[in-house]
Amino acid sequence: MLNLDAECSARDIAVTAMAMFMFWSERPERFLSDAAFRLQLVKRVRALSSRHSGLRYDHRTGKQERVYRELSPKAGMIVARDLTAAFGGAGLQLAELEKRDQERKQAMTDEINQALRELV
Repeated sequence: MLNLDAECSARDIAVTAMAMFMFWSERPERFLSDAAFRLQLVKRVRALSSRHSGLRYDHRTGKQERVYRELSPKAGMIVARDLTAAFGGAGLQLAELEKRDQERKQAMTDEINQALRELV
């Protein structure tokens, strides 16, 4: 977490984590399990920093490729626990507000369509 804080803003970390929770709330079927979601949460947040990746030369293509350093499962779960405690509630609340907003928009569209049908 200290490496992330050194390279990217707290706002970027918060937005990314909350966006992942919103995505999880909207499409839980995209993750095989809660553990799979937590792993992706940590990967997305770590991707904000260049310290978790490196470059290697691929002799076949003659180009450099980005490679990602993996966390140990224990470290990944600790980071996921901290991110969940810090941003999980807010991310799920934002997801709920987004869902309500979409429902309101759909209700307004349905009302307009109904009014237009009654005019004809």
